[in-house]
Amino acid sequence: MSIHSDTAERIGRAIDVALAEQRRKRAWLAKETGISTPYINEICKGHKAASLEKLEAIADALRMTFSELARRAENLPQLWEDPR
Repeated sequence: MSIHSDTAERIGRAIDVALAEQRRKRAWLAKETGISTPYINEICKGHKAASLEKLEAIADALRMTFSELARRAENLPQLWEDPR
C-alpha cells in the first residue's frame, strides 16, 4: 500500500522530530527496528512510504504508538505553500 507523498514527508519529519527530542540518531533507529539505515534515511526524507509494519516498529522504538506518530505528523506545520 502506498501513501501520498505529502503524508510520507510529514511522517518522515515526525520521526526526525521524535529522534531529536530523544537525542537519538537514525542509525540508532535502524538498529532498534532492524530496518537498514539507508531505508530509514529514505523514510525520514519522505522519499519512501514505509509499510504499516515498519511504521509500527519505528513508533515502538520511539516509545509511542503508531497513532501518536500519525497524529504528530498530521499536526506538523506545513513548510511549503499548497500550489492549489
